[in-house]
Amino acid sequence: MKENLKKALIVSVVALGAIAFSFGGYAGYLLFSVRRLGDQTLAIDGEAPKEKALVGNTYKAITYNIGYGAHSQDFTDFSKTGYDVQGNPTKGSSAKAKSFEEAQTNTLEAINTTKGYSPDFILFQEVDKSSTRSFHCDQDAKIKKLFPKFDHTYAVNHHTGYLPTPLNDAQGGIRSGLATISNIKIKEGQRKQCSKASLFDLDRCFSINEIEVDNEKSLFLINVHFSNNEDGGITQKNQRAELNTLLEEKKARGDYVLVGGDFNSDLLVGNPDTRFAYSKESLPFGRSNKPDWISYWFDGPSLAEGYTLIANDNKPTIRNSDTEWEPDKSYIGVTDGFIVSNNIEINYSRCKNIQSQDGNKNLDGFAFSDHDPAFIEFKLL
Repeated sequence: MKENLKKALIVSVVALGAIAFSFGGYAGYLLFSVRRLGDQTLAIDGEAPKEKALVGNTYKAITYNIGYGAHSQDFTDFSKTGYDVQGNPTKGSSAKAKSFEEAQTNTLEAINTTKGYSPDFILFQEVDKSSTRSFHCDQDAKIKKLFPKFDHTYAVNHHTGYLPTPLNDAQGGIRSGLATISNIKIKEGQRKQCSKASLFDLDRCFSINEIEVDNEKSLFLINVHFSNNEDGGITQKNQRAELNTLLEEKKARGDYVLVGGDFNSDLLVGNPDTRFAYSKESLPFGRSNKPDWISYWFDGPSLAEGYTLIANDNKPTIRNSDTEWEPDKSYIGVTDGFIVSNNIEINYSRCKNIQSQDGNKNLDGFAFSDHDPAFIEFKLL
């Protein structure tokens, strides 16, 4: 009896040791996978035919968060919470696209939506290169293929080892980032590291792309995807301060700056530009059931002097994917837009948010992502 008990004890200890070793190994692997990438020089590829931007020329730019190809109109995101129209809490359930085919179709349709506007510059967010959640659809490669005469950079801003959550639809490993394309040659691309509040925050960054101008200055295209308000806005405020430092540096040199991306904040309430200014009660959409993870941009730190935030108000650019897309029930708002330096002239009559058409629920709006694109037209002065 004693001998059997001794053997059982040894087996139990060995089993517990193996479990502890496995857990420790996985924890180490995960910690290594989420390490900060830091500042980096970005590779530039493509065949942009133009050498320099021209003062006085008209240019068009689009920013579009393509939602890694998963966010069809019937997709709900496990990481998104919100409220229904009665104020009851809601939460999405999925992490992955339904299939490789769905991820590919949504990616291609999103890209083609932008092509219809003949942009000179496009700033894409949530572009997967090799992620379980998009069935390893290389969305960045598809962007390059569909814009062969554009220069291109890619900056990773979300990377993890295999994550088993949610248990019903594990998101797996993720490698995603910011893709920036230009039909004028990009002289230099830089990944600028952003702040993180904790080890497991997304590895946010700014993608800074320098284009020469014919007056010996430079145009900087800065692609951004800010953290949301889940930690009370602490991380986002730090990132905004870092962006302001960057903007002030470029302004001191007299360069042109165009920032575009997903700000993860409402951009209309309190906007000092009267063309886009609203109160919480007068918003054209999004007056009710705002999720807690969306903050009001203009409640935060002031924008660097000499810059304007452009946020079009004709259509929303985001739906909360805590539930399926239902035009009369889903939260919608404007979280995507541009910041421009005051030596850039905006043609406001041409600026607008673009409503994507005919998604998988046969509805317009948010057809291929939980975001829709924002468009501006401008000149360098």
